[in-house]
Amino acid sequence: MNYLFDHDIFYIQPRQISLIFQIEINKVYDLIQRLKTHNLIQEVENGKYLVLGYDKKRVLSNPFFIATNIVIPSYISYWSALNYYGFTEQVPRYIFCATTKQKKPIHLGNYTFQYSTINKQKLYGYTKETIGELPTFIAEPEKAIIDSLDIMNNAGGIKEIAKSIDQAIDIINKKKLIEYAQHFPNKSLISRLGYLLENIGIKATALQQYKSTSYILLNPKKKNTKQYNKQWHIIINEEL
Repeated sequence: MNYLFDHDIFYIQPRQISLIFQIEINKVYDLIQRLKTHNLIQEVENGKYLVLGYDKKRVLSNPFFIATNIVIPSYISYWSALNYYGFTEQVPRYIFCATTKQKKPIHLGNYTFQYSTINKQKLYGYTKETIGELPTFIAEPEKAIIDSLDIMNNAGGIKEIAKSIDQAIDIINKKKLIEYAQHFPNKSLISRLGYLLENIGIKATALQQYKSTSYILLNPKKKNTKQYNKQWHIIINEEL
């Protein structure tokens, strides 16, 4: 247990144990049974185990830590990160993560870990933080906003995201927010962000050249209207 924690190994499979500790694979399964009996590990998926160590309550009460160690690379983002930073009071039912891998939702105890697959171009703007004394990867505040606009269902929709931006704007690094948006391969997102920023009095002219060339719905889930914002090519079909 000490070795695994010292080397930041928190999610393990039998073959890894065999390689790390030079134990024959048939003996590894006996070892796993002993570790399970002593509540030092817990099976999350078939043949994959979360390392609990000697303080299982600390691990099992830290869903962010669990989520980002089940899938590597992954990081906490979307609604979960917005709530963590205090940009929204809404507590999501799921723990939302971004990853470059395909991963079905995982249920563990009272938690459901929801993984959204992103391409490598979007894998930036996250940091390693110690949360509950355990290492966790989480989106920076600015990237959490960008990610939320990219997959709005993961953050409660455009209205909830607009509220979060309003709450965050005096706290976040606005220059970093703009730069992260400029590097994000989603022109519709940039149009929506520019519109939302200027809606609360923040100039976003640096995003103009990256906006969508065609008109897009502010809320993709609602019907078209005849109200337009020409500057950002937005069809205003949602009152904020």
